[in-house]
Amino acid sequence: MNQNQVPTEEKIRRLEEEKKRGNDFFTQGNYTQAIHHYENALMGFLHLLQTKEVTTQEQIEKIMQDVQIPCHMNAAQSFIKLGKWKEAKFQAEQALNMQNSGIKADPAKTVKILY
Repeated sequence: MNQNQVPTEEKIRRLEEEKKRGNDFFTQGNYTQAIHHYENALMGFLHLLQTKEVTTQEQIEKIMQDVQIPCHMNAAQSFIKLGKWKEAKFQAEQALNMQNSGIKADPAKTVKILY
């Protein structure tokens, strides 16, 4: 089955699985691999938007809340562990920017990461 034949629901499940893999690597202390999986999930979401496979506000908000914001926040934590402050700040700011779209990042957690 090629990528075009995979149902959208399965693609969304795969995004969540990438986030979970990132979390597993983070727990193991492999922050570089964790970032890789968080970025895969983020790119997968972008692809779903670009190909218009997710179109309803409800779908978009759910993926942002369940995948996009946590991946940005977790990537920020991973970059902190690697001493990459600029990258950590960028990722945390991306999560904060989600607030402008009506999705709430955890401001207290984000401020802790930024400062």
